[in-house]
Formats: sequence, structure tokens, C-alpha cells
Amino acid sequence: MGSLCQRMTEDLKLENYAPKTRSEYLRCAKQFAAYHMRSPAEMSAREIRDFLLSLALEGKGVETLKMHIAALKFPLRHDAASARGDRGAALAEGPAASPDPSILLRGVLRRPRGPANILPVLSFVGL
Repeated sequence: MGSLCQRMTEDLKLENYAPKTRSEYLRCAKQFAAYHMRSPAEMSAREIRDFLLSLALEGKGVETLKMHIAALKFPLRHDAASARGDRGAALAEGPAASPDPSILLRGVLRRPRGPANILPVLSFVGL
């Protein structure tokens, strides 16, 4: 994950993310890579879904899931803008580009933890 990690670090700095946010995003990406034991660049939506589901089954809270989703969406959003030749748009959008998943998660916060708790999160990110 070396070059991917370096690129993600640079992109997060370019978009002026806070140091704590950068370290959390990188931690989440490394945890994702360690879970599947290969580079995130080689993985599909199915692997993302499996990873998020494993976190939910471990009893992780909604805030933890939201952090992992944001961290995993960052390179996807950034790469999509670069593929369109619109890297400036990704930079202009910055951290607030994604809709706030907490709006969709209000009901989830009141439910018991477990596999059913992750379903609205997975549907929000299209998995």
C-alpha cells in the first residue's frame, strides 16, 4: 500500500484536511487493506461491503462506520474527478463534498448494534 498511501497523504494535504482527519483516513485505509491482505486499488465494492459488515458484526458504532466510509470514499471521489480531467473540482469540493450520512442514520442510532444496523449505511454508499 506504499505508493497508494503516499498519494492519499498528498491528496489529503492538498485538500487541506486536518492532520487528525488525515491520520484517521490513513488508519482506516490501512485497516481495510490489512483485512483483505491486498492493496485497496485491487478491490471492488463487494470487498468494501464485506469489510464494513465485519466492522458492524464486531459491534463498532455508527460513527466508526461513518469514518471508514468517508475514508474509503475519499480516493474513489478523487480518482473519479481525476479520470474526468477535473481534479480542480475535487479540490474545490473538499471535505464537504459528500452528503452527510448522519441524516440517513438517525434511525440506526436508536437500533441495537449488529448486522441490521449496517444496512442503511451500506445502501447509502451504494453497496
